[in-house]
Amino acid sequence: MSRGAHTARVGRLWFAGEDPYGGAVGKLVPGADHVAHPVAVEGPLPGAAGLLPELLHVAHFLWRLPDGNVMRLYRASRPEVVAAAANVPSPRSGATLDDAIAAALE
Repeated sequence: MSRGAHTARVGRLWFAGEDPYGGAVGKLVPGADHVAHPVAVEGPLPGAAGLLPELLHVAHFLWRLPDGNVMRLYRASRPEVVAAAANVPSPRSGATLDDAIAAALE
């Protein structure tokens, strides 16, 4: 979970897409403050609404840092997401957002 969400005492945190590399859900060992002020965490969204943000995130790393740690993790643990993200047109392609969404969800 986002440390900021806990510090700000938001009470509930929603997230749209999975992020197994940088997402923090389940990575914190609860301390006394976490127990006294819990934060409910909900997500990812089901279906295409949850898949699209993950695909855009992975596509970004395919374009910018294809050999970086994020892509190493995704290639090893979620190769189907990498394959789908590879279909998303790059920002320099001239494709519209509608084009990118259609390509991502094929």
